[in-house]
Amino acid sequence: ALENDEYNSMTATYYLLAERILASCREEQAKELMARVGSSVPDEDLQDSSTDEQKYLIASSH
Repeated sequence: ALENDEYNSMTATYYLLAERILASCREEQAKELMARVGSSVPDEDLQDSSTDEQKYLIASSH
C-alpha cells in the first residue's frame, strides 16, 4: 500500500500499533539500561558532580 501511495485504514492501524509497541519496548530497554548504569556509578561520584554543578551555578549567578 505504501509503495502504491494508496491509503488503507487497516494498514495505517497496523503501523500505528506497531509503532506504539516498538516505542514501549524502547522505553522499557531504556529503563533497564538506566537502572544498570545508575547502580554501577558510585555514590561518591554522584555527590562530587552535584557539588561541582552547585559551585558552577553559584559562580555564574554572581
